[in-house]
Amino acid sequence: MFELAASALALLMAHPSHSAPQTPEQAAEQAAALIKPVPADAIVAIRQTCALPAEAKFIDARHIASADELATMLEGLELDRPEASRTIVHGGKFVGEDIIVMLGKLEGGCIHDSDLSRTRAEAASFAGSSIINSSIERADWSSAILNETRLVGVNAKDAKLTGAALRGALWKGQNWKSNLAKADFTGALMLGFRFECGITMDESCGGSSGAKFDRADLSAADLAEFPTWGYDSFAGAVFEGTRIHPRAVKNLKAMELGNSLVLASAGKRWDGTRAEDKGVQISAEEFAALRADNLTAAPAAPSFDCAKASNFAETEICGQYGHELRSLDRDMAHAYALNRIDRRVSWRSQRDWLKTRNACKDRSCIVEAYKSRISVLLASLDTRLNLAPDQSAAFHEDVLPLSKAMRKTELYKRILPVLEGASIQDVTLTGLEDGSIRIKGTAVGGNAHLCSVEADAFYDAKTGWYSARSLVNDKPVTVALFRVWEDRLQFKYSGNMGDTPSEASNFIGCGARAAFGELRALNGI
Repeated sequence: MFELAASALALLMAHPSHSAPQTPEQAAEQAAALIKPVPADAIVAIRQTCALPAEAKFIDARHIASADELATMLEGLELDRPEASRTIVHGGKFVGEDIIVMLGKLEGGCIHDSDLSRTRAEAASFAGSSIINSSIERADWSSAILNETRLVGVNAKDAKLTGAALRGALWKGQNWKSNLAKADFTGALMLGFRFECGITMDESCGGSSGAKFDRADLSAADLAEFPTWGYDSFAGAVFEGTRIHPRAVKNLKAMELGNSLVLASAGKRWDGTRAEDKGVQISAEEFAALRADNLTAAPAAPSFDCAKASNFAETEICGQYGHELRSLDRDMAHAYALNRIDRRVSWRSQRDWLKTRNACKDRSCIVEAYKSRISVLLASLDTRLNLAPDQSAAFHEDVLPLSKAMRKTELYKRILPVLEGASIQDVTLTGLEDGSIRIKGTAVGGNAHLCSVEADAFYDAKTGWYSARSLVNDKPVTVALFRVWEDRLQFKYSGNMGDTPSEASNFIGCGARAAFGELRALNGI
């Protein structure tokens, strides 16, 4: 095994004034002597991370002063075997330097835990290589050849990779370092490029923060794990056989569609294992139909005209941060309309409720007013779910809301397994012999925090909620848990400690970053 001695991160301070001044070479030698060598077991771990064999050379570059010095050193090494020519450089600091020659000498090797920020590597060749736990922040690597290169735990904030060749390359979130904020891949050749992003914060890809993929060729690329939330730009990007997550459908626009896409759920589970998901191929026309239907099926406006908002409550509902309020308003309006069909509630009661809502002076008052009114309206409708003993109904997070008409099509039937697989919240309701319903399910939240719910619940006709019975201080207590409205399952409490009382926590509970939200029977009830 070939290893160079451990080295210094920087030159030591000069000696006090009574000592003879040191030359830079003497200071560097003294600094190198004070830094401990990389332990043998750490070197083994680095080799494994770099996916290189034991024959690969290992250079501790912490004492190397410049990229040119490293390139000269690499040129002088004896490369007697192909395996040995693949070199690992650990700990180098080459901020702001021209590293074109250095990268060429390292091609096929690995750069580990190094600072390459603000470096210049235009048209450099570094194919089939690895960059691990390193920074290329604000670097200019435009037109670089990075085919089959692995970028694992890389900070590419503000990096310029315009026109770069990244065919078959991998971007993997790791060790809290991955960052794609404002990275520029304009015009990059990214055929078969692959993202591997985890749900935990340390494995986040650092995406959805203004990365630019305009006019990039993303044919056959795998973006199913890339967090496409609409903050990144894909204008003119080529999508042909590209894998995308259902959540991305509404956020992908202005790209150049080929003949088909692949709709797929993220391959990585919350526990770190990978699921086998071949996805479902859809045509460009089918993608366009899904996107158009989704934008219609998930309206953003409330039930009234915001141009006519005349009081605090209406202004708050129509405001920039009124998403939850607008959703509540749409639900209330729909429940009221259903009740008016059979005249179950009067117009006068609705007018009285509006007076109550309009008297609110803060957001929490508006939320509670809506929740209270919706509960009254749904209880009036009798939303009891009739499940025979052992009959079940499955509910999932609705990652791609679609209209009732779309959900009757053959296209929807084809993509249904992907939609269910993409959900991170899953609940099953099962009928019991006494007419009650057993609820059981899980959810995953931020940083893989988990939720669970399990209870045998009965329908309370007075409230419209399914409730469970518990003992609190040896006294029987009835706890409202969930309700089913049309094909939607709504929880009384999210399970998060912030809004779930202790008596409900006997049945539903979540980690700090997790919560149950509204679920839908994607396959109907």
